[in-house]
Amino acid sequence: EGMVLRVLHEHRRQLAENVLHRAKGAAGNNDMHFEAFFYSSVHFGLLEQEEAMRDPNRLNYLVMNVMQPAEAQATLTSAYTPDAVRACVREQVLESKSSGAQARREKILDWLRANVPVGFREGEPDDERR
Repeated sequence: EGMVLRVLHEHRRQLAENVLHRAKGAAGNNDMHFEAFFYSSVHFGLLEQEEAMRDPNRLNYLVMNVMQPAEAQATLTSAYTPDAVRACVREQVLESKSSGAQARREKILDWLRANVPVGFREGEPDDERR
């Protein structure tokens, strides 16, 4: 479970970084406080958000109105769809050819087998599986 969550966190981080770089380019700004403003303005489950909230200088960018946080949030939310999550897990975990990938797949499948709720287990009569 933790492995899949780490993969998804890294995927969200990459999505956010792409949106951040576009926002920096549009604003013509390369300041580290702008990054703090960006990460504190979006709600996307990233560790960078916690650190960004501690930077008091980020608030200057809110007053300067150099970026629309709602637009950045909408871009991130629209990119992180169930299809994107499935594709990420499939590519990075289930079909990965990296070192140790097979052992990770086996752990995940063992976890899934142990945690499938009653009614969804293979081999149960159809009337119980609904």
